[in-house]
Amino acid sequence: PVLGGRVWPAAAALCRWLRLSRPALLGLPVVELGSGTGAVGLYAAALGASRVALTDGSAEVMDLLRANATRNAQHHSAVVSVSALRWGEGNDAAAAWPQAAEPPAAGATVGESRRTVRGHGLGVSTRGDFRGKGVKDAVVAACDGLSECGMPDSSNAAWNASSEAEPAGGLVLGSDLTYFVDDHRPLCDTIAALLAARPLARAVLAHQRRGLLFRGGRTPGDHHLDHFCAVAAASGLRVTAVPGAAAEAASGAAGENVSLLEVEAVL
Repeated sequence: PVLGGRVWPAAAALCRWLRLSRPALLGLPVVELGSGTGAVGLYAAALGASRVALTDGSAEVMDLLRANATRNAQHHSAVVSVSALRWGEGNDAAAAWPQAAEPPAAGATVGESRRTVRGHGLGVSTRGDFRGKGVKDAVVAACDGLSECGMPDSSNAAWNASSEAEPAGGLVLGSDLTYFVDDHRPLCDTIAALLAARPLARAVLAHQRRGLLFRGGRTPGDHHLDHFCAVAAASGLRVTAVPGAAAEAASGAAGENVSLLEVEAVL
């Protein structure tokens, strides 16, 4: 299965945090890592981000990501780009920060038609299993979780690109990127490069808490998070819980085992 073809609970928690933290998001450029469907980055665009780069390292989800970006152009005024980005492969990760460009034309279509799960204006299509030679389309129920995040009408965005200067900084976002421990080192290298390119930027990840599988259940604790924090420290990064009531409300909603993590460069 291609895990990036659906919306996971961590994405909904991150979207809730974005909505509750909206004043700090207005006008910022955003990079979403491991975008998959692009739900988080497109949500940030609708909340008032100035430019959003949707990135993923899987070629198998790029058509889906482009289609969702095009499909949702009418719901925001941000400049949204889609690009391939494989973590830690010696590429210039800093170049992933979105550049000013013309957004795709509203109403354009990309690839085959897919059913859409909608939540307050924003709609993203999802893909099911990728088996054999073809692609089996599916609507994943987890996408319904976005509807509770309270997507605002994009016409209410308080930041106007034509009359206001873009604020300093930026936001690196990612949801459920810490599942595979082998990805931790390249992920940390990429986050470090992005933060070095824009020193006032923040990196916020939504982490799904899991124990190690064993016969009969899961071990207590969070091996994935412990490993990620250790790798981050070796990469010159510090991982802490995102502070504030917004983070607590976002991660605690619906009983999800999701932690919101801030990843910072150690000066």
